[in-house]
Amino acid sequence: MKALKETSERSKDKNLAQQKIDSFPSMVQIEFEGFSVKENKLTGLFDRLCITEGNIAELTEEKIKQAIKLTEVNLEYKKIIATKAHVSWYYVFYEYQTQTSLVYNITKNSLEGKYNSFLELGIWLSNFSDQINLSKYEESGLPEIDKIMRENRHPWPGNLDGLLFDKNTQEIICVIEYQNTSRKPVSEHDNNDFMRSTPYRKGDSRRWKVIKTIADTVGSKIMVIVWSYNESVVALKNIKSFILDDLTNVSKIIWGKKTIIELDKLDANNFLESLE
Repeated sequence: MKALKETSERSKDKNLAQQKIDSFPSMVQIEFEGFSVKENKLTGLFDRLCITEGNIAELTEEKIKQAIKLTEVNLEYKKIIATKAHVSWYYVFYEYQTQTSLVYNITKNSLEGKYNSFLELGIWLSNFSDQINLSKYEESGLPEIDKIMRENRHPWPGNLDGLLFDKNTQEIICVIEYQNTSRKPVSEHDNNDFMRSTPYRKGDSRRWKVIKTIADTVGSKIMVIVWSYNESVVALKNIKSFILDDLTNVSKIIWGKKTIIELDKLDANNFLESLE
């Protein structure tokens, strides 16, 4: 049996800033393919694995555990984060031929359920989240499961770019949000310019609400790292606070310290200094 870990993060392989953070020896950057928020609380962490060869019906709990162990190089760190956040970490195994999926609860070491279509899976996932109205805009290059679930009006949860974890203290340093910019220089990019929706893209107010919620849950700061394919510098932007609207979505980010630095000069020490 063979499997593939599909992701909706399209620019990950070209994100030199993320690769630089990954090189810090005393830290590890943790990613989850999905996380859900309901009533301003983190309700679940999610990852997934697509069965590309073989039959999902052959998956036993022992094979599931082995597949997760082989796939997740940061397995124990991710378990610690789920424990600190007081939520379950779920792993979804799925195949395209039958659209069957199995959900394994890593936190409880138990099989959570089996779903006979991606619609059924999406309905189960929707229990973890507030109702979200999808915009007509859709990113290009998404995995097929994301396209199908969006067509079903029950999408896969948004992914978490990174949680920076201290290997020595086993504490979460910060939540990281990577922002690629092409229309403006790295130094001038401002996420506040994209809070409201347009006919061409969905607004980011809800996205920032869930990022704020997970940071509040784990008790850490948020660092936005702005990068570009065309520049050798990155911007490290510490978030001081948020202004919320009547629906508790984010209407404005209040920025704290901002550091512009050459990527090749970025190290763990000056990264931590930018968080102060």
